[in-house]
Amino acid sequence: MDARIKKASKAFCALRDCVFSTRDVSERLKEKIYSGGVLAVLLYGCKSWCLTAESISRLRNWHNKRIREMCRVTMCQSFVHQISPASLQKRTGVFSIEYYLASRTLLWAGLVARMPNRRLPKRLMLSWVHEPRIEGGQDMTYSRSLERHLKFFGLVDDSGKAITFSQWATQAQDRAGWLKLVTKVPFDIGKPQLRPPRCDTRATPEEKRRFLARRVQETEQRRALFNAETDAEET
Repeated sequence: MDARIKKASKAFCALRDCVFSTRDVSERLKEKIYSGGVLAVLLYGCKSWCLTAESISRLRNWHNKRIREMCRVTMCQSFVHQISPASLQKRTGVFSIEYYLASRTLLWAGLVARMPNRRLPKRLMLSWVHEPRIEGGQDMTYSRSLERHLKFFGLVDDSGKAITFSQWATQAQDRAGWLKLVTKVPFDIGKPQLRPPRCDTRATPEEKRRFLARRVQETEQRRALFNAETDAEET
């Protein structure tokens, strides 16, 4: 995990000054570069990860810090002005780290579920060890990770538990429907309220001349109105 975060940090730092920390690049463009580049490095191979709550917390903190840097918001500003990570996610269009983990893992699990039973990945997924688990052994299993991801997308039964393998594997046979189900965005992304690039905000000489002419005209109108009121008072 440390090596993966370090590689992703290097990829982010390489583009920080020219892309992520500048105002001249729109936040939606930052999101596309971040999702296609930095997150691809961070979550490479996450389809087979069995992450504990501590590992997910470390990834979440690193992910939220990168979003704040893209929005040019410091940790102090977030605390003073009560800026939540969810508001910054809606602002940039970058979702939570749990969404990317769940989506990529379930896409891979659906692919394995559609494989023939003779394929090795499916045999490994459906394998079962009859010996009892050693006490103090593995902290997290792949099946428990899948249950967490299924709950994230609301694939639960009436009791609130994640649906069984036979249920979600049956749904995964429909490739298009499964893709739509496990890539459903957690919130709607509206039109961005972004500051245009600096080169577009500079006024042209013609715009400056029109502005100065309008100021002169407004000054003459106010002066004429003031003189008319003064003459009326004297008479």
